[in-house]
This record gives sequence, C-alpha cells and structure tokens, in this order.
Amino acid sequence: MTKTINISVNELGKVQYLTEVLPQIPTDTILYKKLTGLGATYGEIKAKRNSIIIEPNVPVIIGKCNDPKHRNDNLFGVYEGIYTDDIVKYLEKSGKKYYKILTTPESFQKVKAAFEDMETDMYSTCFLLFDECHKLVKDMDYRSDIIFPLNDFFRFEHKALVSATPIPLHDPRFKEQHFQTIEVQPSFDYKKELWIYHTNNTLQSIQDYLEQHNDSPICFFINLVDYSHSLIKELGIQNESSIFCAPKSVQKLKNELEFNNAYDEWKSDRMRKFNFFTSRFYNAFDLEVDYTPHVVMLTDIKASPYTILDINTDCVQIAGRFRNGLSTLTHIYTTDNNLPIMTTEEIRIHQFAQEHAYNTIRTLYNSAASETERNAFGEAMRSLPFNRMLYPDGKKNYFAIDNDTNDKLVTGSYHDSDRIISLYYACYMFRPSCTCLLYTSPSPRDRQK
Repeated sequence: MTKTINISVNELGKVQYLTEVLPQIPTDTILYKKLTGLGATYGEIKAKRNSIIIEPNVPVIIGKCNDPKHRNDNLFGVYEGIYTDDIVKYLEKSGKKYYKILTTPESFQKVKAAFEDMETDMYSTCFLLFDECHKLVKDMDYRSDIIFPLNDFFRFEHKALVSATPIPLHDPRFKEQHFQTIEVQPSFDYKKELWIYHTNNTLQSIQDYLEQHNDSPICFFINLVDYSHSLIKELGIQNESSIFCAPKSVQKLKNELEFNNAYDEWKSDRMRKFNFFTSRFYNAFDLEVDYTPHVVMLTDIKASPYTILDINTDCVQIAGRFRNGLSTLTHIYTTDNNLPIMTTEEIRIHQFAQEHAYNTIRTLYNSAASETERNAFGEAMRSLPFNRMLYPDGKKNYFAIDNDTNDKLVTGSYHDSDRIISLYYACYMFRPSCTCLLYTSPSPRDRQK
C-alpha cells in the first residue's frame, strides 16, 4: 500500500519540514521522502518516544551529536570505540529523558547487549528507524555487516525505514508485516540544473573544467581515494586540496603518500579550494558552508569500477548534501562498450539459474554416500555464485539478491552515453544539459589512481 503526502514552500520560499505534514513516522513504514534535508531524522530525534536510529556512517552520527539543534535531546552516538558499558551508563543516566541512540549497523549489537544487561525489552520500548535504507542494498556486496540488525528490526513493535532514494526491497517479511510506503510529493519545482559531460579523457576534461570554474571552491565526489590523490598530483593542487574519507584511507594518505590534508571527520574550516569526498559523505550528511560551491561528480569506468555512481541514488544524494545550495552541478563520466547489458528480467532469470544450480549440488551434498563425496559437494556449493546470496544459516538473503540486481543494472548503464542521458532525463531530481568531450589523446590507462 502506498500513501502520498504533499509538501510545499512557504511565503519565504522555505520548504516545509516533514514534521509539519507528518508529526511522527508511523510504524511499519517505508518513508520515501524524495528530497534530502526534509528533517526525517530530526523529527525522530524530537519525537516523544524512545528511539534507536541506525545511520549508515560514522560522520552522520558525529555531525548530529555535535549539532547545536540537538544539544538538549539526549543524543548518544554508538560506533567503533564505544562499548556496551558506555551505552549502559547512558541508559542509566537518562532517567526520565527519552533514549535517542544513533548507531552504525555494525555497532547495533552493542546497543542490543546494553538493553539486555539492563533487563529492558528494547523491542517494545523503542522505535527503530533505519535511515538511508537504500544502503542496505547498495553496500551489501562489500559491507555485509550492514544487514546484521535486520533480523532484530523485524522484531520491533514500532519500526520504519526512510530514504530519499529507496531501492525496492523484496524480503518477504515486509509483506508479511504489512509494511506501507509513504511517498512525499513536493508541490513545487525542485529539479536541479545539471551538466553531464561524456568524455574519453577525464584528466583533460577536469583541467578544462577548472579553467572555467575558478570563482568558488569545488567539491569533487569520487568514490576512490587513490584516484582522488592521483588526480590532485596530476593537477598540481596538493597545497589547495583536502580529502575526506574513511580512517584507514586517512592513515594511508598521510603515512604512505605524504598527503596531510586528509580527514575522516568533516569540519567547515578543513575545506580548501578543492575538496574530495568518498561515499562515506554521500548520504545523510549535511555540508553546511557559507558559500555555494561547484560540485563535480566523477565516474571513470575505464580506470576503475569503484568510481561508478548510481544516478538514481548516489547522484541524487550528492546533489542534496549542500543545504545552502550549489553554484553548479556536473557529472563527468566515461563509458565502456564492453560492459554487459541486462534487463531486470534477464538478471532475475540468471539468478534463478544460479539458485537452481546451487540447490542441485545441495541435493547431492545431502545424499552423499561418503564423507569424501560430501566434502567435495560442500566445496562446490561454497564456490557457486548463489552462495553469496545466502545467510550463514543457508536462508535466502534477499538484500544480497537485490544488491546483485542493482549492481548489474547500474554497471550496465555505463555501456554508452545514450543510457546515461536517458537515466538522467528519467530521474525525478535533475534537469540535464548534455555535452560530449572527445579528445585526440585518450587518458593514460596505466597511471595509478
């Protein structure tokens, strides 16, 4: 079931907050808020109930816990370095205040353990909100721990998921528990102007871009730290650049590559003329600066598949990171005609064939005549592609299946520029202008990125 609620702008041109049209997020809801920055998490923090909010990355949690708007909201962030005992102390000190726990998916088990130590049933006393729920699908292939809280999620009496860019979820438990979808429909023109540049030489394209856009700081969104660092060196902008990325990448940049302007936590005074962000800062994170930067999204598929940006999720999220607006928004990308192209139906048929192959070997495994045969069939089962789409107990992992589908669709979209252009015109968020940049000298394929 899908329900639509409308939001508008006031006489001052300010977009309504979500709480003005939806005071509290109802239970068993997937909230498709469509626009970033509507205040879904803000509303849950302010809601008069105990809340556990699962956020995709640490910077989001730190940002909200340090936000002056939440100084009196009893927020407590849980991530690496915060332990169960710390959470127990927080719960004990809260007294009559509402619990407002923000945790990464990987640290959720510590929250669960703290409630068990307190002999408090979190499933009945807390509302669980899974923020940026598209990450359950997007990150599943390299961050399998992200779905660890899901079995507990379905045990909560009151729960919801929210995203501006949700991906359809096929886990049958959503249907079994009668989840509804609430779609926020803006009643105003919210599309963002966007330039998309198809190129065969990313370095030359960026050099041309920098010559034309030197009136404001530039923010690059590139999901590969080595690529960003290599680009900085080739452009000769080391002293004018910052990179915002994960802690391990910060250590590598500083210790191995002698690049000191690398940070795992964003602060406005760390911004320079050129700023590079990885996916750690794409979602749910507010970049509040007192100017309107130029924003460049970069996909160099021929250099690395890790630079792929999903137009319907990544690019929409990036466009919404700057609360005070942008000067320009640009996506520079390459394509590769060797990439396989599959429709959703073809992907599903392929997955079914993989499942059938797995089940056939499992039948042979279960009926093996000897331990040697059983071990051989077990080894074969573990090597099959469908094994990656199962939980450790052998049950089907629908989030992994959804991830496989999404990944193949997004990768295939970079087969040619016509597909990218079509996706941008079909996306609700953008008003694109298209340019093709073909240079006589292709990008060096062997440079380190």
